[in-house]
Amino acid sequence: MPLTSTSLPSATLRLRSLSVFARQSTRRGASGG
Repeated sequence: MPLTSTSLPSATLRLRSLSVFARQSTRRGASGG
């Protein structure tokens, strides 16, 4: 899959969303909920 000007931003957004989701999940686990 060649990187294009449209696939790059989407990948960054995906990584950002994944990081946020991981943060929320870890926070949830730490809170015991």
